[in-house]
Amino acid sequence: MSMSEVQKLTGLSARTLQYYDDMGYLRVGRDQHGYRIYTEEDIRRLFRILLFKEMGFPLKDINRILADPDGGIQTARSYLQTHRKHLDTMADILDMINTLGSEQVGFELFHPREIRKECCLIKNKLRKLLHKENVERE
Repeated sequence: MSMSEVQKLTGLSARTLQYYDDMGYLRVGRDQHGYRIYTEEDIRRLFRILLFKEMGFPLKDINRILADPDGGIQTARSYLQTHRKHLDTMADILDMINTLGSEQVGFELFHPREIRKECCLIKNKLRKLLHKENVERE
């Protein structure tokens, strides 16, 4: 398959395809005139590269992931599970901010390593607030 056919198939630019080849993400063969020729295996690998990019993996990690015996499936699954937990934590924080108001949340503590700790503190504040509201209703 020629580069222009791959461009049409994937929507990628010629420069991107050249970059992937030059950097070793793809190992594309050449015809007698030096033009890149993509095999079915090249196309499968390219789609896996695009999948892992879409999942948020940096390009520098994708070659290592694709070198895994299972083609990176377990690594990708593990990453997605971790990422899902992180997104759930972020959604919890947004819900708590919505409930408590932003003035009750210490945004200066939202350094990445502090987010989980801050989330626990906010959850405790929310529990106390909800408990107080329940006691006042009774």
